[in-house]
Amino acid sequence: MAFQPQTEDSAALLALQNESLLSFNSSLPPPPHPPSSIPPSYVVCRVRPPLPSEADSFSRVTPSGPAVHVHKPAGKAGLVDATGKIVSKKFQVHSSFSSSSTNSEVYEACCQDLVKSAAGGQDTFVICYGQTGSGKTYTATSLMTLATSDLDSVSHVSSFELRGAVCSDLLSTPPRNERKVRTDESGTDVVQHLELAPVSSRGEIEALLRTAAEFRSTASTLANPQSSRSHCFTQLHLEGGGSLTFVDLAGAEGKEDLAAHCEMGNAEERLKEMKEINGSLGDLKECIRLNLEKAKGRSARVHVPYRRSLLTRLLRRALDPELQGGGGEGGGGGGHSTTFLAHVAPGGGSQFKGTVNTLNYAEFMVKASREEEERKEFKGPEAWSKSQVVEWVKGLGGEYVALSEVFVLTGKQLHIMWQGDVVKRVIAAGGTEANAELIYNTFRDMVADAKKKARKEGGARRKLGPPPAGFGAGAKGGAEALIYGAGMSGECVENSSKGGNA
Repeated sequence: MAFQPQTEDSAALLALQNESLLSFNSSLPPPPHPPSSIPPSYVVCRVRPPLPSEADSFSRVTPSGPAVHVHKPAGKAGLVDATGKIVSKKFQVHSSFSSSSTNSEVYEACCQDLVKSAAGGQDTFVICYGQTGSGKTYTATSLMTLATSDLDSVSHVSSFELRGAVCSDLLSTPPRNERKVRTDESGTDVVQHLELAPVSSRGEIEALLRTAAEFRSTASTLANPQSSRSHCFTQLHLEGGGSLTFVDLAGAEGKEDLAAHCEMGNAEERLKEMKEINGSLGDLKECIRLNLEKAKGRSARVHVPYRRSLLTRLLRRALDPELQGGGGEGGGGGGHSTTFLAHVAPGGGSQFKGTVNTLNYAEFMVKASREEEERKEFKGPEAWSKSQVVEWVKGLGGEYVALSEVFVLTGKQLHIMWQGDVVKRVIAAGGTEANAELIYNTFRDMVADAKKKARKEGGARRKLGPPPAGFGAGAKGGAEALIYGAGMSGECVENSSKGGNA
């Protein structure tokens, strides 16, 4: 976006908006101390520094510990409030970093633990995502460099990129040889015949990282003169069997980028890339959304479509709560395994929508992580072993003693089973539909009562805001929708230059 000189009126309005922002920021409580323990999926937001072209806009993002506040000018029907008032919305993450935070601070807070887990034999991931031009590649490159300083047991390095349905090896000879993605005998999707470059020093690792960056697909766009046009995976393989994988995702693009591509050279190629990038990122977001639904346990069977794209197939180990904390000898291991680094720009205009969209999904990941942790901690009937379920069915007495033989299931398996499947089991064992209905309903009632008791004892769980429009929750309409626009709800609080609290 070309720099537009400020008029006297716009400069005065900007001064009022900055005053409102200063008042809002000063009203925030001090951020809490970092958590003593990090969940398996750790969601972090980083705000990039403003560019010279953004000098005519107040900062739209205020990071404050686990909270990220997003601001926009107050107004109705597209008219900005002349008094400089702003409206703000809070998003919940695990941690956040301002534009003044250093790479070392980000690394120590959310990657150093991953390095330890990888050294212990675990497969760990750092995933950088966000809108185009938000600083993902800069962060990924910086964190990789810092990680090589901490890891003294790197044996091999590999790197590849995904462009649509094409996977290319960035370290092969000649570079960018196409590779196939196959599912191995353990059910894991892997890149076949990927070049594993042996290394024995930090210098060799850094040289390979530069080579991979050199051959990665980039192009000049409106938002970035060297925009990444592919998803890049760079993996540090350790002697103990663990690994640390950095995933630098291509940035999502909108209609403004579409218009810009049409005005630039190679428009057809840029538009094809844009479609492929947005399509794969859409598949990733759908997996995130359905993981949340699965963690909530609201549906008996939630299918998460990891196989919809190459990106989600290769990220499954980082996304699937059932697989996180794996790696090492015999699997298991637990602990911190994935850091999601959400990148946002501080400006308004076309960037603002991308910021809200990125933070909506960051919040979804946080909530899914929290729900999954609570599900794992649950000790009611849903957590019973197979032998406990069999004994419970026997305990119903009478004809249920014989029926127990077909219920060699865990409590979780029985809880998510369709009622029709329970009926089939019972009838096959000589029981009746009434017997099946009693087993099905009694067990589910027991699980519901146990969860209710756990909530009562532990206190009401803190709730995040409603999901954004398009995720099953009805968007607020009418005048309120006109005032707040996409991504900003009626929960936003107006703040005048006289001060106010969110």
